[in-house]
Amino acid sequence: MGWIMQGGDNIYQQDKDNSCGPASVVTLIRLMENRIRDGSYVRSAFGDAEGGTNMTKEGVRDFDYKASAGDIVNTVLNKYTSTSWRSVFNAAYLKKYMDMAQDQEPAIVHISWTHAHVGGGWNDISAHGYGHWVVLARTNGANYELLDPGGVKQTVPVANHSHYMTNYGQGWMYGDIDGILTSR
Repeated sequence: MGWIMQGGDNIYQQDKDNSCGPASVVTLIRLMENRIRDGSYVRSAFGDAEGGTNMTKEGVRDFDYKASAGDIVNTVLNKYTSTSWRSVFNAAYLKKYMDMAQDQEPAIVHISWTHAHVGGGWNDISAHGYGHWVVLARTNGANYELLDPGGVKQTVPVANHSHYMTNYGQGWMYGDIDGILTSR
C-alpha cells in the first residue's frame, strides 16, 4: 500500500486484491482528520476486529484471500476515528446519505461488482459476490467524487448514483453502489 495523487486528492492504494477496506479507511482518516495512518496499523485493526482470524505470523491481517465485511469496516472506523459510524444498506436511503458527503465528512460506499469486461466481452460476475470499498470524498454539484483504492479518482453522476464503472488497466469493472458507511 502507498499514497498516490489523483486529481488533487491523496488516495491510499490497495496492494492486495482484497485490501480495499483498509486502504479506504486510511484515505478516509486523512480526509476527515488530516491524520496519516500506516497501512500495517490499519490491517492490524482489521485483524483485531475479526477476532484474530486471517492473520499472518507477524500479527497483521492477511488480505490475500479474504476481504472484510461491512460490519468489520464499520467497527474499525468506530474504534480509530473520532466519529460514530453506522452502515446503511437500504436503497431507499442510499442517495440521501451520499448527498451529505463533503470534505470533512466523507463516507465509504460499497460496490457489488456485477460485470467485468476483460478479453473483448462483458461477463456477468454477479453470482460470485465480489465487492469493493471506495471513499466517497464529496458531493460536487451534479457529481459524486469517489477515491478508489484501486488507484483512480472517479466521478459518478448524482442522477445515476447507484452505478459505478472503472478501469484498473486490465479491463472494465461495473457494479452497483449498494451501501454506505456514514457518520451522519
